[in-house]
Amino acid sequence: MGLSGDEQLGTATAWSTIGSGGANCGCTPAHTSTVIFDGGGVGNNNLTAAITVGSIKINSGYTGTLATANNNVTLSSSFVQNAGVFSAGSSSITVGGS
Repeated sequence: MGLSGDEQLGTATAWSTIGSGGANCGCTPAHTSTVIFDGGGVGNNNLTAAITVGSIKINSGYTGTLATANNNVTLSSSFVQNAGVFSAGSSSITVGGS
């Protein structure tokens, strides 16, 4: 389970749409959320629209692929990847305002 303000994902889903945030979230992550991908779910996760969140953490135990499907990603804080695959395609990825 994620900490307060975090959204834990891992189940195969298109998580940028309302109600599809995975078993532990069931929501669209807020602009200030830390989105966590971990071993608690199985499968790949695909963006279906541009997103803005606080940060993304792909923790050890996550074996799937997070694919942006060419949608832009804006992170106000950080991006951490310890496992899995991050496929950005031709997306624009902005981290920490830079």
